[in-house]
Amino acid sequence: MNWNAVELHQKPGFARIVTVTDVRFERILNRVKWPLVRLGSPHPVGNTIAVAGLLSADEASLELVRPSSYVPLFPAAVEAAA
Repeated sequence: MNWNAVELHQKPGFARIVTVTDVRFERILNRVKWPLVRLGSPHPVGNTIAVAGLLSADEASLELVRPSSYVPLFPAAVEAAA
């Protein structure tokens, strides 16, 4: 996952991330308690089944999935969002 893109969505006014993801990755998100709110039913995309959905972009949700070794590429943007 591109954590820099995720952290940029923490700016004021951004409450959710819109994404299209593989249903297998959706299951991983559910296991780490970051559930995807589906916008429709799954559809075939290439060699996989994908679903569009919304993810919460708040700090508590991101802490669940962010690697402990993560260092932001845009620290000023992350600090401004806090």
